[in-house]
Amino acid sequence: QSLAGGGKNTQDMENLLPNAILDLLENVEAREIRYRIPPLISMARNNNIREVRRLLSQGADIDQQFDGRTPLMQAAVQNHHDIVRCLVEGKANVNVRNPKGMTALIFAARENGLAVVRYLSELSLVNHKDPHGQDALIWAARKGHLGVVKCLVENADFRVNSADNHGNTSLIWASFNNDVAMCRYLCEIGKVSVNQKSSDGRTAVIEAARYNRFKTLRYLVQEAKAECFSDTECLSDGNRRMESKACIMNETSPTAMDYALQNGHSAIVRFLQHELRKKHLPPVLERDLKMVHMLHAEILTAL
Repeated sequence: QSLAGGGKNTQDMENLLPNAILDLLENVEAREIRYRIPPLISMARNNNIREVRRLLSQGADIDQQFDGRTPLMQAAVQNHHDIVRCLVEGKANVNVRNPKGMTALIFAARENGLAVVRYLSELSLVNHKDPHGQDALIWAARKGHLGVVKCLVENADFRVNSADNHGNTSLIWASFNNDVAMCRYLCEIGKVSVNQKSSDGRTAVIEAARYNRFKTLRYLVQEAKAECFSDTECLSDGNRRMESKACIMNETSPTAMDYALQNGHSAIVRFLQHELRKKHLPPVLERDLKMVHMLHAEILTAL
């Protein structure tokens, strides 16, 4: 009768029931219960090594995927080093890709899982890329994880000048982020090329000018000088110097000065003008920094 009559007790029960359910779902494994996540993946994510070992001993599929992630990937995302080691010792495939092309190493690098990166980088194919062309190093630089970048650069098999599908290198991403410490490490220790261009002709120097990253630009300009003056191709005479792959700048591509002028970055414009007045500027840097005089003469005069 009370249910049919919709009395006060019924209303109270209706109010309490959802709250009780919500309280239940706040438990550690609430999401696993709700979405029926496989136990091994759930335990790997929650860092329950005892249960992981038990499930493996019972024959659980070590490379099963749920929501595009294996148990190893879930542990890598959370930086659960002991779980990762346990799964690897249980013969988990360290190089398996999920439907989005991500590996456990890429996940760990993206999420700043230094301990896991250090461990997996000795076991994985470190130069695997996702469908966007981003490997573990590019992801770490893009996210600003300097410790992870250092770990990866120290791996002798890593291609430090690798680029994504748009030609963006780890250095170009660091330049975009205005991360001077990252740029310095990549250039001075990683020996990443400052003058490497993206698919649309942008270098790290141009990227810094384009997005008003003044501190990074100032560092990269000096580094570009040092790199080019140490390159015999850049120092040779005549056409050979200008045709060097390190020294050519696409004539149709906007330069650092173009971007600085277009975007109103006055401090960068003044800095670039000062650099362009200097003698013995390396050809690659002169090309990257110069303005298109036909387009910007009046603006330059005003500045």
